Amino acid sequence: MQRAWIAIASAALLGATAPHCAITSAPAGRPAFPVPPPPPPDPPKIADEHPAAAREQRMPEVAPPATYEPKREDAPKRVAMQPPPPQPAVRRVMLPDEVVVRALGTGQALFLRCFKKAANEDGLRSAKVRLHLELDAMGRVTAASTDSDSELLDACLIRVGHMLPFPAPKQPAVVDLPLFFTNS
Repeated sequence: MQRAWIAIASAALLGATAPHCAITSAPAGRPAFPVPPPPPPDPPKIADEHPAAAREQRMPEVAPPATYEPKREDAPKRVAMQPPPPQPAVRRVMLPDEVVVRALGTGQALFLRCFKKAANEDGLRSAKVRLHLELDAMGRVTAASTDSDSELLDACLIRVGHMLPFPAPKQPAVVDLPLFFTNS
């Protein structure tokens, strides 16, 4: 195997021999660097090689538009909507007075806070309000309303009403809490 050593010019000028700075040529018959293969030839076009096949690939001839009939759609039949069947009336029970008094005692401070806030902002001197609560079978408040004229007092009492703890009555129940407020 024949090798050719070429010294770097700077190493020769400095008088140093630098075998580590040498470039080795490739063996005979092989290129020094790998040469990529030539690109594949372009695929032949069908029209160039087979003119008859190119004519067959064209869009087929269609009949003139005069032979087509317009598409007809039938209108859908209208069906009158039926109202949903009436829900069976849920029989709500009233809770015993001792349960109502216990719930009032739990929320008394919050009820007073609602009135004081409404008295400061709306100028209420006194109020007589009925808080109506509807409970589910687990004792959770599902709906609340008041007959108050003050929107601020109404919203606050409803929020407090949703927080009141009630025992599970095992069936839907209704509670009416009469509340009397005076500003002293």
